[in-house]
Amino acid sequence: MRKRMIVFSIVTFLAMIVFAIVYHDEPREINEEVEIYTNEMSATELFIQKYLLLENGMIRTNFSDRKDGKLALSESLGLWMDYLVAKGDMTQFERAYKTMKEEFQLSNHLLSWKIEDGEKAQTNALIDDLRVIEALFKMGELTNNRDYIDEAVEMAKAIKDHHISNGYFVDFYDVEHEEKNDFTTISYLKPNALFYMEKYKVLQPNDVTNMLTFLKQLPIENGFYPQTYYLKEDRFAFEEEVNLIDQIYIGLHREQASVDSSILFDWLKETFYKENQLFGRYDAQTKKPTVTYESVAVYSLAIIYSLEKGDQIFAKDVYDRMIELRVADEGDPYFGGYVADDNTDTHSFDNLLASIAERKLKHAKVIP
Repeated sequence: MRKRMIVFSIVTFLAMIVFAIVYHDEPREINEEVEIYTNEMSATELFIQKYLLLENGMIRTNFSDRKDGKLALSESLGLWMDYLVAKGDMTQFERAYKTMKEEFQLSNHLLSWKIEDGEKAQTNALIDDLRVIEALFKMGELTNNRDYIDEAVEMAKAIKDHHISNGYFVDFYDVEHEEKNDFTTISYLKPNALFYMEKYKVLQPNDVTNMLTFLKQLPIENGFYPQTYYLKEDRFAFEEEVNLIDQIYIGLHREQASVDSSILFDWLKETFYKENQLFGRYDAQTKKPTVTYESVAVYSLAIIYSLEKGDQIFAKDVYDRMIELRVADEGDPYFGGYVADDNTDTHSFDNLLASIAERKLKHAKVIP
C-alpha cells in the first residue's frame, strides 16, 4: 500500500509539472471576465432566431430582402459566434461553425467578407476573421473541442501569411488577385485574438509586442484616435467626422491590451450624462453630433467598454437607455428586437452587439 501511495504521488507530481508547462506557459494574459453560462434565451435572441437567422445558418443583414436574405456578412456570423460563446450554447455554435466552413470559407481558410445573391466575395476583412478566430479558440477551450482549435490555428496561419506587411496588420486580402491592401483600419486590431494566436504559437511574441506598441503610441487629436494608418507613407489619418463605433472599438482594444484610454472614456461618460444619449457620429473639432440618430451598436459597445474599464454603474445607465430603443410590447411580433419605429427595417449588427452586451452584463451580475 505504501509503495502504491509513493508511485501515485510521483505520478501526480509529474502530471502537475506537465500541466504547468503545457497550460500555464501563456505568453500574455487574455483579459476575459469569469463567465456564467445559462441556456436562457433573451428576447433579443428570440427576435434574431425568428427574423434574422436563415435555414442555412447565415444571418440576414437587414429587412431589405425578407424573402431570402440576399446579403450575408462574415461580420454578422462572427458576432453571432461571439454571442454563442458568451451564452455557452454548444449546439448552435456547432451549426454556426458548419455555416462558416460551408458558406464563408475561402480556399486559404480566410472568410469571404460578404455573400451577395449567392456569390462569395473573394476578399476578407481582418476584424471579422479575428473575431471568428477568437470565438473558435474560446469555444474550443471551453468544450475541449480540438476541431475548433485546429480550425482557428489554420485561420490564424492564413492571417499571418496574408495580413502582415512590414510588421503591421492590414485590412484585407484579395484571394483571386493574391493582393493585400497597404493600410490599417485601427479599430480592426483585436488584441485578444492575437494573444490566442501567440498562445498557440502562430505568432511570435515580437509580432504581438509590435501591435501593442502600435496601440500604445497612437496619436490623439482633440480626444479622438486616428481612423487609419497608411504604411507606405508612415501616416495616421484622422477623420473630420468621427464614427463613434470605431472610436469605442479602439478604446476597448487598448484596454484589452492593458493600454489606458481614459481620455476617450471620460468624454464618452461626460457626453452621455450631459445629453442622456449618444449619437452615431460627432464633429472631430466641435465634438457636436453630426447626425440625429442614436445607435444601438454605439450603446452596446459603450457597455462592453465600460465593463472592461470596471465601471458597472455607467454600463448599467447606458443599458437602461439602450433598451428604451428595443420593442418592449410582448404582443408585438418584433418583441425584443431593435427595429425602426415604422417596423420597416432592422440591422443584425445592432441586435447582435446588443445581445452580447446584455450577456456580459449578466455575467458581471449588473443585471439579473
